[in-house]
Amino acid sequence: MLSLAMVLLVLLVIGTPVAFAMALAGLWGLHAQDFPWSVLVNRMAAGPDNFVLLAIPFFMMAGELMNRSGMTEQLVRLSTATIGRARGGLGHANVLASILFAGKSGSAVGDVAALGSIFVPAMEKEGYDRRFATAVTAASSLIGPIIPPSIILVIYGSVAQVSIGGLFAAGIIPGLLLAVSCFVIVHLISYKRQYPKRDHRISPKEYLKIFGNALPALFLPVILLGGIFSGVFTATEAAAVAVAYAFLVSFVYYRKLKLSDLPEIFLVAGIRSAVVLMIIAAAALLGWLFSTLGVPRMLTNLLFGMVGDPTMAMIVVVGMLLVVGTILEPGAAVILLAPILAPSLHQMGFDPFQVAIILVMTLNIGLCTPPVGAVLFTAQSVSGVRMEEILKDIWPFLLAQVVVVVGLIFFPGLVMWLPNLVGFSS
Repeated sequence: MLSLAMVLLVLLVIGTPVAFAMALAGLWGLHAQDFPWSVLVNRMAAGPDNFVLLAIPFFMMAGELMNRSGMTEQLVRLSTATIGRARGGLGHANVLASILFAGKSGSAVGDVAALGSIFVPAMEKEGYDRRFATAVTAASSLIGPIIPPSIILVIYGSVAQVSIGGLFAAGIIPGLLLAVSCFVIVHLISYKRQYPKRDHRISPKEYLKIFGNALPALFLPVILLGGIFSGVFTATEAAAVAVAYAFLVSFVYYRKLKLSDLPEIFLVAGIRSAVVLMIIAAAALLGWLFSTLGVPRMLTNLLFGMVGDPTMAMIVVVGMLLVVGTILEPGAAVILLAPILAPSLHQMGFDPFQVAIILVMTLNIGLCTPPVGAVLFTAQSVSGVRMEEILKDIWPFLLAQVVVVVGLIFFPGLVMWLPNLVGFSS
């Protein structure tokens, strides 16, 4: 088992694409354990063969349609109009836009790419440091994968056999707490550096017009979550509904897309979905190997042996995942580690929804840390700010988010209240 983990780590460190690193490590494990190589094909084919995972290409498609429809600009205008007059108002509007954008994106990288190209130049023009604008955009993008709909929660629910509707409900309050942590840091830094506030007051008539233009975008999460929580459709069916809604809004309401744009949209959504599903296939093989070798049982014994207290054991897991997140993309880490860690933590008395949200939130922080951090690299690409400069301003945000994660350990009701309220049982 140790040699398998070392092979995987070496392949990742030398820059092997995640899916290929997992598949090659799995092949090594099969050889080392004298398993027939036919297991490679069987397990990798079985990994993506799950009805729930159909939600991934549908959400990818819906997000791409809505990004190209001009909806992002409408959400940015609404966020700026709503909260832009406070000290550091554009920074606060940046965070609010991430909350609103999360309802249609579900991806941190998509969030920072879309919002960064708008907010970073606008904030710099208003007198903010460019590196601060980039840091706010990157840090607040981590809200996207927690507030539903969320692609990574779909993946977690699939591999850990947890209700995706329940996970969506469980993610709402923690996602909003992440947003609050970002608001607090923006407020403190804005006052310390005396960043500007907008003097222009928007009239009620003008605000209603801005709100009306953004209303179709705001309706999407309401329709999806309302349908899921009321039992009208499943999370997978909700993803298909999202595509139909995004198509109507893009072509009928905003009218910024043409039918000739569809082939490129299909291609982009297909490529992004294929990347995720390749990782799922490769991770399914590794997960089977770890399970066959008894890793979950060994991990449970190890954690209880190191720290008998379940709360301290969870804190140790969070610390470990913060390190894992720096070298492994969150989706791949969830696919690989959830089947190993989740059963151990459930045996210690933690609720499956609580475990899921804590694991996903912790791994997402790695998106903003080198050497792999996809959000960090995307933010650097969008803004042109050097990575070391972004890191100088982003660390308070990440520290605040770690505090939120630890808070969820000690106050499980923050995760469990809403799923229980809408009738989801873990």
